[in-house]
Amino acid sequence: MSVKVVASCSSSRIWAYPSTTELNQNSIIVVEGYARSQRVIDSLNAGYYIYLESGKQKIELEVIETCKGMFLITQALLRPTSKLTAGKTYNLIISNLGKKDYIRDLSKWNAEKKEYEPISWKVSSKIDNEKPEWITEPKLVDQTMKWYGCGPAVYAVFDLKINDASSSLIKTELYNTQTKETNTYYLTLSDAGKLKVGHGMCSGAFKFEAKQHYKIRFRLIDISGNSNNKMTEWINFDSPYKGGDS
Repeated sequence: MSVKVVASCSSSRIWAYPSTTELNQNSIIVVEGYARSQRVIDSLNAGYYIYLESGKQKIELEVIETCKGMFLITQALLRPTSKLTAGKTYNLIISNLGKKDYIRDLSKWNAEKKEYEPISWKVSSKIDNEKPEWITEPKLVDQTMKWYGCGPAVYAVFDLKINDASSSLIKTELYNTQTKETNTYYLTLSDAGKLKVGHGMCSGAFKFEAKQHYKIRFRLIDISGNSNNKMTEWINFDSPYKGGDS
């Protein structure tokens, strides 16, 4: 996942994935909190209860894994605790949100209607048990750095191709060979089909330091929770960040 901020940085926001309007019957869900909203993600089902709701039906979501990003974002992978009903539309609910969390409700922007609406999915009849596979393993193809009003956007860009029946998440493990620090986060492909590892102006999963050397590897998991359980070989590269403090 990546946080897209165009003009300025807000103080809180929660996103959900998949970004489509449909779920497989065995889909998992990813939620991501920015800035002040990170504490909500850290406390899911321990103060902030998360579930899917369709009419009077409520389906709890269990936390599979939580990943702390390096720059103001945190994510959680979630799985429904009971079967979703094909044909039903479920809204995503997090209880106890209020003014103290700077989030009144969960919503997403509908570009066609030009309004915010609840985060929801319609459940298809599909059950996906197919493991994702690499067609070509990731290859570093570019490094970018661009300055904006609040700071730089810095990315190492990887080209890769995946064979999968569902949308894929890429479990990304970044290791700083000098500090020995390891960070892990689940990313998605950009609209151009590239994997951008780094951060935007206001936030991001990974943060680079100048004059540091890194290595990175990946594992596939799709939005239905299927995984090939195999990490790629390490890829070595120098920091894309050039300049002073990042």
